Amino acid sequence: MNSVSSVIKRVCLAKTAGRPAIKYRIQLIDDSLVEGSVEFMEKRLMASRKSHMTITSHLGSSSDKEAVDEFKSLWRKYFSEGISVAALLEDDFGNQGPVIACNVLYKESMSETEFRTDPMRLLDQTMADAKKHVDVLKTFNCADYINSGGFSVARDFQSQGIATELLRARAEVCRLTNNPVSANVFTGPHTQKAAAKTGFQTLSELDLRKYRIDDRIVFPEADGWPTIKFMAQKYF
Repeated sequence: MNSVSSVIKRVCLAKTAGRPAIKYRIQLIDDSLVEGSVEFMEKRLMASRKSHMTITSHLGSSSDKEAVDEFKSLWRKYFSEGISVAALLEDDFGNQGPVIACNVLYKESMSETEFRTDPMRLLDQTMADAKKHVDVLKTFNCADYINSGGFSVARDFQSQGIATELLRARAEVCRLTNNPVSANVFTGPHTQKAAAKTGFQTLSELDLRKYRIDDRIVFPEADGWPTIKFMAQKYF
């Protein structure tokens, strides 16, 4: 697969107050984009700024080198499936620029994965608890579905509809893989809003302010993103 054949959509955004006009494309992540996409996800999801606290960074992943390496290894594994999508800037001639958004996608497996580090185990347990009362396969009468292992838009390009375009690209990923359903836990209010806008329905919710593992509040600073939602959409 080359970078031309993997393009799903091209988008042009007009100049607005305080923002220049930009052109970008949504495309499948091929081999040439894997390492750049891993670096992008690490920089965004491991961020520990108070202004940008993510569920991943809250677990202390950024200060745990082994945990960072485990996340990066998992992202590489998912990227190797060839169904993740990214948004990349383009110039007026269609030349590829940097990654500005990324959605890690993979075909869900019912087999359990053993993780090495505490942050990864805690995140995996949190995701499992968020969806434990929902059986996607029975709900949508499907054999498997497309899941997400990470979603992020670069800070300078947020609030411009890029997250929405990435989510709309799920329809094409499902068509290419012959998987009619996509479902995953959305951890932030902005992606939850974008998901609802593109047709995802909420199947279950988990209030992180009250969420405990072994009688310990796992996310005591979750006020900015208190509820995570397991959401799904059937495309065909």
